[in-house]
Amino acid sequence: MRKKISYVLSLLALLFVLPACQQQSDVEEATLDLSTQTLTFAKEASEQSLTVQTNKDSWSAVSPQEATWLTLTLEGNTLKVRAEANDQGRDRLGAIVVNAGGLQKRVTVRQSAADVVLTTDLDRVSFPVEGGAKKVAIQSNAEAKVELATETPWLKVSEVTKSGFTLTAQPNEGDAPRTVKVTITAGSLVKEVEVVQDGATQYMLPLQQFPASLIEVIRYERSRQCELIRSFQRGSAAIFRFTTPNKLFPLIEYEFEHERSKGYQATIQLCLDDKFVKNNPNFVGYLQTCGYKKSDKLTTEGKDVYVHNTLPLNLNVAFDSSGEALLETVYEPRQPRAYKTFSHLPMKQIHALNGDRSRQIHGATKDEVAKKEAEWKSELDTKDPRANRADYQRFIAKSSLDGESHRGYFYLQPSEDVPADDPYLNEVLTTQALFADITLGFWTDGLGRSYVTQEMTKLLADNGYNFLRVLNGGFVAYYNNTEKSAYVLHAAQLDGKPVLEIQTFRVDLPVGNGAGRLQAGKKENLLDRRARVIEAISARLKQTRQLQARR
Repeated sequence: MRKKISYVLSLLALLFVLPACQQQSDVEEATLDLSTQTLTFAKEASEQSLTVQTNKDSWSAVSPQEATWLTLTLEGNTLKVRAEANDQGRDRLGAIVVNAGGLQKRVTVRQSAADVVLTTDLDRVSFPVEGGAKKVAIQSNAEAKVELATETPWLKVSEVTKSGFTLTAQPNEGDAPRTVKVTITAGSLVKEVEVVQDGATQYMLPLQQFPASLIEVIRYERSRQCELIRSFQRGSAAIFRFTTPNKLFPLIEYEFEHERSKGYQATIQLCLDDKFVKNNPNFVGYLQTCGYKKSDKLTTEGKDVYVHNTLPLNLNVAFDSSGEALLETVYEPRQPRAYKTFSHLPMKQIHALNGDRSRQIHGATKDEVAKKEAEWKSELDTKDPRANRADYQRFIAKSSLDGESHRGYFYLQPSEDVPADDPYLNEVLTTQALFADITLGFWTDGLGRSYVTQEMTKLLADNGYNFLRVLNGGFVAYYNNTEKSAYVLHAAQLDGKPVLEIQTFRVDLPVGNGAGRLQAGKKENLLDRRARVIEAISARLKQTRQLQARR
């Protein structure tokens, strides 16, 4: 009986256990599978998807980066992930957590860095001799490292932040200026800022960069506390005059062919005391630090010429008895090879036909020119009506004197300054020759600009004609003070083909050779007198410029 009771109790216990086991077997374990656990995005904004497989009715996805650069969208069993564009100069890393029935899986998200950007508000920082502190602003999408290219005790870098840094210069107790570069590195980008400090003798030069646009010049001059006080036209050239805080060099002018030119073609600085630039070792040392070396070949009495070792710039330093000096920086492209030129100075025979009304020298009349041209077996160029006018005649050279194809003559005509009964009317005031081989006088650079060859320049110098200036329109002027004559070279066009044009005329410029030409008028400074010399030559070329414009 006791066994039966025990058996019954066992059956009852089993009945209680069986429902419990059945309930536990009804709870299914969660499953969660993802098509990928890594998403990689490019720097641009884009979207990618991954598939979520689970045995649960619902699932979720969250990311700590949802508030910044990731957006998550759940659609059925698909998770869409959108990454905004990365404007930072470094890769960024994120994560997504997918949850289904308490089971979680992690998706790693990576996005490539943007191209590194690195700019500064200043390319050059200038300190006075007393020293001081100046801030330089940085704009970068990556962490920037700032350091001196060469360690120096007089300049310190401090307060480096994401937005900039501070430079502190000690007083300069030496006569010469000093310079060092600051290197800023962000990613693979490197930028340099030049730091210059004046010496006790405060020399200064124009922006030593070529080409240097007008906006670059203005930005540079402002960085050293120079102020643009005047802009004007000199002929067709655009002139920009700055005042400087430098008592020795109070004025500096930049000359551009036009405001949109890629670079300036000349600068002029007025120095009030020539002892600081004439045979002064401190000045020579300063120029050497700036890349200039004195050229004994080009230096003449009254004018020292320094040539830059890398930039196509010459620095001409002219002196006169006033005690002032004029520093002229001129663009001088470097000739790539030697060129053949004339064996002797051309146009001597037709130059003799020129007159000079201001010095009471009569030129040849039209009849005398016609007689000479007949002797030289030439004929009037009747194909072009512009070549036979009251103020100009051009002849085809059947018998060449110096290799020219054409010879031209400009005649004095009545004007506001020349009365109708003037005894010099219809006399030659300028002669012209055209040569089919333009390389006798010019070479052309990669930009298509033409320049007088070294060989032609030497030929002119050997005959007493020294370089004066490149004038508006590309006319290159040379002047002989002894002969009181000018040779002007021009890369011209005739019948659509390039030709070498040479003009000659008599003109008595203000006194002296080289820098001495600049002396005239007690009330004028050298800067004003230099401008007057250029204007005198330009005035004589006015008729020719008009002719070239119509050709």
